[in-house]
Amino acid sequence: MARKPRIHYHGAINHIIARGNNRENIFCKNDDKAKYLDLLKKYKDKYDFLIYAYALMDNHLHLLIEVRDNPLSGIMQGIQLSYTQYFNKNYGRVGHVFQQRYKAVLCGKDDYLLTLIKYIHANPVKAGLSPSLDYKWSSHRDYIRAESDLVSTEFILNYFGNEPQKAVQNYLQFMQNTQEEDMPKSNPAVLYQPVLPKIKKSSNGLNIGVSPEELLTLIAKKINISEEMVLKKSKLPKIARARRNFLYLAVSSGLLTRSRAAEFLGISQSAVTRTFNEIEYNEKFRVEMEECLKEIKDGKKVTK
Repeated sequence: MARKPRIHYHGAINHIIARGNNRENIFCKNDDKAKYLDLLKKYKDKYDFLIYAYALMDNHLHLLIEVRDNPLSGIMQGIQLSYTQYFNKNYGRVGHVFQQRYKAVLCGKDDYLLTLIKYIHANPVKAGLSPSLDYKWSSHRDYIRAESDLVSTEFILNYFGNEPQKAVQNYLQFMQNTQEEDMPKSNPAVLYQPVLPKIKKSSNGLNIGVSPEELLTLIAKKINISEEMVLKKSKLPKIARARRNFLYLAVSSGLLTRSRAAEFLGISQSAVTRTFNEIEYNEKFRVEMEECLKEIKDGKKVTK
């Protein structure tokens, strides 16, 4: 049976899992892991791709890579072949080091990336290689430092906030306070769906029974600003608060999809995701959302 071709396009993100041949170790000592990271950097510079996460275990590895013009197959062939040559020479052996074909799962550029990064960074803990997330051979440390010459942390940290220090804090809270997700079983050609912890909903759910326009009016009154101001981008706290509240409640209630909400407010979908994360991991925001939701569902007049 013929193998399915790899799907390639500029910006494609793949979760790669490469295992040792016959389940044998591909890294026998730390020098081997260091060599593999050196090769990642070498081929990253050569083929111009982005690395969002990695974890090097003893008998397998995880990579999260976004390709540009060069297809994943050529990138991985170069890395794996170079490492195989190094490994066989160092240990006086011949033959395959890796299973013949690595697994590559195509992922969407959405919230699922956060769950996937959490899974990758938690893998060494789950395998008993480290008592904590502070594992030397994963990219978790790069996210704590918020900078790296190997890992592109900025894109992912933007999901957690605009201010770097706060984004790192939210990332750490996300890693520590959410339960580890099992990897979904899926055809590698199928994009994963986002999986994120949700805000605690009221007992009546999020069916708020108003239109997007009515919700906009209610929130504007609550914040004591005009509806037109809610629709304009601004750094003024009142306006930012109103836009955040509208965005979260409109999407959570099903009034608007995330893409429609982004169009409605004139923002990017990554900004939508960032707003959701700020609410999910901030107790003050969550309380405010639940109070606002209750006022709307109870049919009360929304006041300042």
